[in-house]
Amino acid sequence: MIRTTVASIALLCATFSVHAGDVIYRYRDVPNRPPEAIVSGLVNMTDLMNKPGDGCEQFIGLVKVEGIQFSSSGGSLESFRFTDHYGNQWSVPTNIGKLSNAARSQANNFIRVGKAYYVQVQICGSGGFASLVNMYDASVLFGHG
Repeated sequence: MIRTTVASIALLCATFSVHAGDVIYRYRDVPNRPPEAIVSGLVNMTDLMNKPGDGCEQFIGLVKVEGIQFSSSGGSLESFRFTDHYGNQWSVPTNIGKLSNAARSQANNFIRVGKAYYVQVQICGSGGFASLVNMYDASVLFGHG
């Protein structure tokens, strides 16, 4: 049985600024061992800019990751790529490089090509600069794993 437990829960359409990225987990019971932590999401990966005049919009939805890009050092997953339902291709910076070493390692392994995620992406400016706010494993069912 897998139970969903999170240290922090992000609201998908928050009306306040958030500042620190975090990794959230669900836990799987394993016989004769402590519960196993499984990464289930990345939250608060960028500061929300949703006040009038900020020039930003929030978009949420299900995406399938088509590609990933690591930093030149290979230390962090810098961005992921997907195509929206209009056929537009998006490359979204993750801000994983700002996480602690332990969290960065777990976050790097969370995002996989071909896997579906429920995401909140912030798009700012006339050039449509995107950044990741929240990302959840779409295969996790409420109350189950």
